[in-house]
Amino acid sequence: MKNLVKYVLISFLAIGGLTSLTAQEAEKLFQQGMMKEEAEGNLTEAIEIYSQLAEDASVDREFRANALLHIGICNEKLGKKNANTYYEKVISNYSDQPEMVKLAQERLLVISTLMDPISKKRMLTVQKLYSSKDFYGGVSHSGKYVTFTDWGDANLYYIDILTKEKKPVTTIGTWEKPIKYADYSIWSPDDKKIAYGWYDQSVAAKGYQLKIWNKETEKTETVIKVDNSFVWPVEWTKDGKEILTIGGNRDSLEVGLLNINTKKQKTFKRFKRDRVKLLSGGLPTISPDGNYILLIKLVTHGNHDIFIISSESGEENVISNHSANEWGVKWNNDGKSFLFASDRTGSPALYKMAIKNGKASGDPVLLYEGITDSYIPQVISNDQLIYNNSTNYSDIYLADVNTIDGTVSNHSVLIEESQNLFHPEWSNDGEKIAFIKTNPNLKGDQLLIRNIETGKEQTIDIGVKIEKMGSNPRWSHDDKLIIMEHQQGGGFNLAIVDIEKETVKLLDEIGRPVIFGPNNTIFVGKHYDPYIIRMNLSTYKTDTIITGEIGTSYQELKVSQDRKYLSFFENMIKFTSQKRLCVINLETKKFDIIWEAGENYEFVRRQINWLSDNENIIVLLAKLDKNGNTASMQPYKVNIKTKEKIIFGAEISDPNDFHSFDINTKGDSMVYKKEKEINNVWLLKL
Repeated sequence: MKNLVKYVLISFLAIGGLTSLTAQEAEKLFQQGMMKEEAEGNLTEAIEIYSQLAEDASVDREFRANALLHIGICNEKLGKKNANTYYEKVISNYSDQPEMVKLAQERLLVISTLMDPISKKRMLTVQKLYSSKDFYGGVSHSGKYVTFTDWGDANLYYIDILTKEKKPVTTIGTWEKPIKYADYSIWSPDDKKIAYGWYDQSVAAKGYQLKIWNKETEKTETVIKVDNSFVWPVEWTKDGKEILTIGGNRDSLEVGLLNINTKKQKTFKRFKRDRVKLLSGGLPTISPDGNYILLIKLVTHGNHDIFIISSESGEENVISNHSANEWGVKWNNDGKSFLFASDRTGSPALYKMAIKNGKASGDPVLLYEGITDSYIPQVISNDQLIYNNSTNYSDIYLADVNTIDGTVSNHSVLIEESQNLFHPEWSNDGEKIAFIKTNPNLKGDQLLIRNIETGKEQTIDIGVKIEKMGSNPRWSHDDKLIIMEHQQGGGFNLAIVDIEKETVKLLDEIGRPVIFGPNNTIFVGKHYDPYIIRMNLSTYKTDTIITGEIGTSYQELKVSQDRKYLSFFENMIKFTSQKRLCVINLETKKFDIIWEAGENYEFVRRQINWLSDNENIIVLLAKLDKNGNTASMQPYKVNIKTKEKIIFGAEISDPNDFHSFDINTKGDSMVYKKEKEINNVWLLKL
């Protein structure tokens, strides 16, 4: 039925715009185009959807300009020469949309630099090779195969991309003790072997092994064993004689170069584990001649830079020092340059940098802007780059809640396939929901407010990026202001939005998390410090509400509707999790521990909901598995006076269900997100 409705809608538009689209319908259709373009990689269908919007005079001009812009982007990705015509249309026909015009001008400039001056043909084209909901593995140099670890049975497999045939590499993986599972894997340059990490709990000291599996003989050889640490194969050298590795423990890492024949490994300088993002585009890469290793590391200014290590001497030097983030570094086949991703222009893009004798030669050259911040390079072979991007989408739902037992029913989709909405939060009157809205065409995020009954929306430009891992947008008690944490300069900063006036006030270096208090005040937790302070927004004077023991901090501040109580989680640094639910009486300053989570349990962040009786709080308690990961979550209703705890609804076994939910103050309705991730493997012709 869903597909039929979508088909009918598009058919009406194709006939010539017989129906006028509302702003919500236009945005939904645009999101469908984005889904086709970014998640599915179906550029042809994406162009068709964008064309419906661009050609419909009833659609808001911002959507029409954006649709034209994306038609150009899709044509660019397809390597078609007509992409510039769409950018020129945006510039000539939509001067009232300055952001779109600016982006179109930037794309025209990029096209002019990437055109062959003789043939005038686009030099970069991209095509999708493979798509999966869960991708943890490597792509072969030919682009014919992918490996992946199946976390269901703990074994390693490979898939023929063309035939979809799946074959096992390991068969003895198990989650029963002694645990055995396959870890990160890579293909040899000739696509005949797979190197992979293997954990075997039965091995002394619970160590890792690096194994090599021969595709032709289906035999496996253990090349190296390590104790009390892990080891991953990262990249094969061009001659196939050595493997670049990375290994270590929870505290430190080291890069190694493993000789396959002698089974001896040369290791380099150790560094702190938290300085490398590893699978988030931070894996090292070795030059074709084996002389140099490039590595992404976190530096003092808070961003990730590119470092180079001599494989002979082990000497390390920075090769790209920039205030932006760099990631996803990969040597080119000629050894004279390397590719890397950077957000130095404000959005993710792929760059090329020349290198000579271990030093950068010249400035980076912009190659391609069709990547996302989840870009991870796989291999470069025959002047083709194979990489993967992951794209996250969510469906946002409304549901009724039984105020007695927490039973959830009458689920209905509020927003489908949303890629850019975060942290839904009910207003105190229960009539509206606020979201943080990202817009890839704007430097700052937006605040979206939707009236549930009328469906009307209000969008306010915030002007800065909002901290996605921070707290939800918090409403003032009269629902006239919203406060959020924003990113700027690495500090903990606040953005306060006046909803009626649509103005934004920025406060720097305040702290986190934050919540509105009574009488034009806010409460702020000092991140990783044992303090909660109160600030008067009129005078900016502060006083300390609570001072705790060293080694604690306070998360998820929430004020009751009668403004008499402040609740929060006490975060024990030694546990790095929310272990205590606490409440302080704002009139008497009495501090009380309401509930302390037991061993193998913790409270889920951003999940404290006060009900309108000002006595009961809804929290989400997570049960942890043996590895410290969330196994399941159970909602509870907790009375702050009697400390009685009642199960409030069914156990949540899938962490993606009811993600980032918020219950209204009456306790009879909730909004929540169900997240989904799509991983695509792309081939970019250089």
